[in-house]
Amino acid sequence: MARKKASVMAAPDGLMLGAVARGDGKCTFALYAPGKQQVALVGDFNDWNDSADPLRVTDEGVWWIEKQLDHGTYGYKFVVDGAEIVDPYARRLSPDATPQVVVGAEDYHWGDDGWDRPPFHDLVIYELHVGD
Repeated sequence: MARKKASVMAAPDGLMLGAVARGDGKCTFALYAPGKQQVALVGDFNDWNDSADPLRVTDEGVWWIEKQLDHGTYGYKFVVDGAEIVDPYARRLSPDATPQVVVGAEDYHWGDDGWDRPPFHDLVIYELHVGD
């Protein structure tokens, strides 16, 4: 990948880390990687070409790009200073652990109108310390 200076630019409003379909085929990809020289996006949509989609960086070290994609499911990764990495903020993974973004899917609407909490004496409460 050819080295060139990353453009510093304010991110779009509401930018979230990871890959987020924002509607109408618009999708943002963002990665927090302060101090890095270059970050690019590779995926099904650009034939995994690491020079096709360089990301911009904010003053805070958030690298981002906004892409227009057709409806579908796309695999993607980031290339950080020449090393391919899996998105630590991925919301979906393929069976081979490649991050995926789904463009054009309908939002899931949660519903719990018919749920009643069991009586307190019927509850089982677990305490978990992730460090153990």
